[in-house]
Amino acid sequence: MEPMAGSSSGASSQELSSTPEVSSQSQKLHSDVAFRGIPDTPVEHLCQRRKCPRRSKEDMFQELLQYSDAEKRERMEWREIERQDRKENEAFIKDATERIIKVMEEQTEMLKSLIMRVHPPLQHTQNSFPCRPETPLVHSFLLFGTSRFSIHSMPMDTFSNDSWTYAQL
Repeated sequence: MEPMAGSSSGASSQELSSTPEVSSQSQKLHSDVAFRGIPDTPVEHLCQRRKCPRRSKEDMFQELLQYSDAEKRERMEWREIERQDRKENEAFIKDATERIIKVMEEQTEMLKSLIMRVHPPLQHTQNSFPCRPETPLVHSFLLFGTSRFSIHSMPMDTFSNDSWTYAQL
C-alpha cells in the first residue's frame, strides 16, 4: 500500500488505509443466513437464542387455544353461511313451486273453458222406460223369436225376424 500524501510516516498511513475487505462471497453467505433465519456460527446461534427466548409450555398452550378459538369461529361462521344459503334455497324452491302450481291452475281453467265451448255439458234426461214405475217388472227368459220385454210392459211397435226382434221405443 502507498503512503498517503501529507503524512509523515508510512506506517501510520498503512494502519489507516488497511481495513479488512469483506469478500462478496462472504456477504452473500451472510445474506443467505439472514434470509433463512438459520445461524451459521455458534456465536450467531447464541445471539439468536438471547433475542428470541424459548417459549414456555403455557405460551404454547395459550397460542394453541387462540388458534382453536379462531378455528371454532370460522366453523361457526361457515355453518351460519351454509344455514342461510339453505334457508334462501328453500324459500326460492317454495316460491317457484307456488308459481308453477298457479300457472297449472290457470291452464286447467283455460282447458276447462275450451272444452265447455266445444262440447257443452250433456243434459240429463228423464228415463223413459216402457213400463209404469208402479208396475213391477216380471223377469222372463228370452226365447228365440220372443221379445226382451216382460209381459206387463206397455205396448210398442215390434218388428221381428226369424233370428231377432226389434222393439221401437
